[in-house]
Amino acid sequence: MIFLAALLLNWSEIVRLLSLREREKGVGDGIVEGHKYTVVQRGDQIYVVLPDHPRDRCESIVKKLLQKLKPEAEI
Repeated sequence: MIFLAALLLNWSEIVRLLSLREREKGVGDGIVEGHKYTVVQRGDQIYVVLPDHPRDRCESIVKKLLQKLKPEAEI
């Protein structure tokens, strides 16, 4: 599943806050609850890609990740 959020954070801050393994500028990978995810930043928007996460848990996982970045962020 793919989620979109608008955040005004720079890429280095996103990498630091989520402890991402950066593939290239604007693309990084992480693990949450034992599952891999990818974050892609395009301008002021980030995409959170959850390829192997249980479908019924995806939204709550994305909310957890976004709260690390910006507590008031919305999907």
